Amino acid sequence: KGVIFKTTNSGNNWNVVFVDTNFEIRGSYFYNSNTIIAFGGFLLSQSKIVKTTNAGENWYYIPSDEITGHIRSIISFGAVFYATTATGIFKSSNNGENWIRILPQFGEFGSSYFLNELTGFAAYDLGYIYKTNNGGINWQATILPGYVYAHKIFFTDVNNGYVILDTTSFISRILRTTNSGIDWFEINPGLQNHFWSIFFYKSIYRIYFR
Repeated sequence: KGVIFKTTNSGNNWNVVFVDTNFEIRGSYFYNSNTIIAFGGFLLSQSKIVKTTNAGENWYYIPSDEITGHIRSIISFGAVFYATTATGIFKSSNNGENWIRILPQFGEFGSSYFLNELTGFAAYDLGYIYKTNNGGINWQATILPGYVYAHKIFFTDVNNGYVILDTTSFISRILRTTNSGIDWFEINPGLQNHFWSIFFYKSIYRIYFR
């Protein structure tokens, strides 16, 4: 079941602030210390989003029936929301009241990352990397041969980005772009195994994996 806990003393004690037995929570997004959304789904096809504006005291559901599949990530810029599932990327321009699919499914969808309400990137299986500069109206595709699964894409700014892709032998590789996704090249962190995520701490030169 979906449960959200809150601590106000650095983790020494935790209180339950939300429970939904039909909600598998996949993640959360913090606007600030008071406004938070949590997302995920129920079964394989139903998505769910909840939001609080008073630091978890009260929660309410944001409509998400138009989104197919469990929500893997969500981000918002004011009233503009982007939600990503295994079946594509969905957008709402009115605080989640209505959603449209802005990038269809071309195989299993891996990850997306939006820098602002207009510029975003998406990684699909089979080495497809997509970019939009106009909020998902149009997308430009780059194909990277030799890769089968996409796991995580992350940009530190509009030019510098990283993506985790699996080769046909199921070894994870990290690719980097320095020109906003036009060209990609492998970087070697000395790892020869399988990993799912990448994130940065304070500097683009400190890279962490899991």
